[in-house]
Amino acid sequence: DAVSAEGAPLLVLAAEVGVGIALALLQAGADPNKADLDGRYPLEVAVGRSDVQLAEDILTRGGHPTKRQDPAGNTVLHTAVALCNDYLIRLLVRHKADLSIQNAEGATPLLLASSTGQEAAVQLLLHSGAGLHIVDNSNRSALELALQGKHMSCLKMLLEQSCVDVNGITKRGSSLLHLAAEIGDDERVGFLLAMQAQPDVINPNGETPLHWACSLGHLNAVRCLVQHGADPLLHERVQGLTPLHAACSKSGQPAVLALLIQQCEFRQWGGQPYKCNLFDLHRNTPLHTCMKLAPAAAKYVPILIEHGSNPNLQNLQGQTA
Repeated sequence: DAVSAEGAPLLVLAAEVGVGIALALLQAGADPNKADLDGRYPLEVAVGRSDVQLAEDILTRGGHPTKRQDPAGNTVLHTAVALCNDYLIRLLVRHKADLSIQNAEGATPLLLASSTGQEAAVQLLLHSGAGLHIVDNSNRSALELALQGKHMSCLKMLLEQSCVDVNGITKRGSSLLHLAAEIGDDERVGFLLAMQAQPDVINPNGETPLHWACSLGHLNAVRCLVQHGADPLLHERVQGLTPLHAACSKSGQPAVLALLIQQCEFRQWGGQPYKCNLFDLHRNTPLHTCMKLAPAAAKYVPILIEHGSNPNLQNLQGQTA
């Protein structure tokens, strides 16, 4: 356990150079868990250098797989995942590295692997018992991170776990389908629908993914949702808005509104008599909603009027469109 003039264990210094000297020191009885003045220990150095052989030698001779967290809160398993080194990940998991430790950003090794699309690592960590419902400091789960990064193979693997409900509400208050609709990518929307996501799943506010996609003007996502049966006439709970109202909002698109109306007409407006004159809780119609966007309202008004919107209807404040 000799140290340098600066007080660093020789094994730590040797680990920075290579396996030969370090192995000789280990065979001579050097402590594999003795850190230098910066808190670094031999395994941490070996993993940081992607030196699988040295890391295995250290672990075999008693090195602790989760000795400390670095200043960023990372364990050596975090580092191995960040390096995308499947050999090191398997080695550390085999030696019982802690799978649930979170770094300063709240990420576990599984969260890191999911966010970067590392299929082999995700599979191994899940099989080894990594916690699937741990979230990072932004309340994002492994499922959300895989979806956000468009790592569909990882997402499929995560969704196939028995404890996962594809329609479950995340800690951020929405379903995965809401998040895909918010992103606006019809490929992700279609993937989740194929994985049995309900097209009209609601969040705590009663909003469906179609509300979100319409309010953001994501035409392809809207088309995918309505083709899979999403209802354009559902009212959310806070203001009573329908997707038709949402399509007339600030970030909406006239093409989205036209598509919704086409779908409503195909479905004969669900048998309700109001058609384009659906009221929210304040008795605002979609035409009232779009008129708040003047002069942008000019893009929406002709579509609504052509399909039966009544400009003379009054809301609760007695205002017409």
